[in-house]
Amino acid sequence: MERHRTVADSGRCGLARGLKGFGIKQTRYRSSVERLVKNVLAGRPLARVNAFVDLYNAVSLAHVLPLGADDLDKVTPPFVFRYAREGDSFVDMAETGEEPEAPKPGEVVYADAAHVLCRRWNWRQDARTLITPATDRAVVTVQGNGAGDVAAGAGDLVDLIGKFCGGRCRVEILDAARRSASL
Repeated sequence: MERHRTVADSGRCGLARGLKGFGIKQTRYRSSVERLVKNVLAGRPLARVNAFVDLYNAVSLAHVLPLGADDLDKVTPPFVFRYAREGDSFVDMAETGEEPEAPKPGEVVYADAAHVLCRRWNWRQDARTLITPATDRAVVTVQGNGAGDVAAGAGDLVDLIGKFCGGRCRVEILDAARRSASL
């Protein structure tokens, strides 16, 4: 629990260093794992969507790594981490409207061929590709951002998905040398 308090209090999951380099205030743009840890430590329940989301939230908390998922039937591969560019669109999952907005120029985004899937590495997911109870296929990102064991987190998630969801998985590791993957 102390490791989780440290993450919640200081943003030590690697993202803080990257955001600071872009002049972005860390406390305004917490990573997904920082938000999960803060909610758990505050005694707030986690959002329930389905067993799959519960599993990746559990792995995120256990490994203190940001995880996210997109409905594979709502995305257009290939997937890539890149800088935002003119023409990018994003619909914030936490906003009430469905009007697309543009990420800030130079912002690091996770995108498919059609639009931005997640802004500021793993700050907020696009509403158009959210996992729902009807989701049968998904693509998951497990991010280290310079900290944590991504391969171990991915391995645990694969095992849990097989055991509790009956799913089959394939793992692709992306880094500075390998920046995109196709399914």
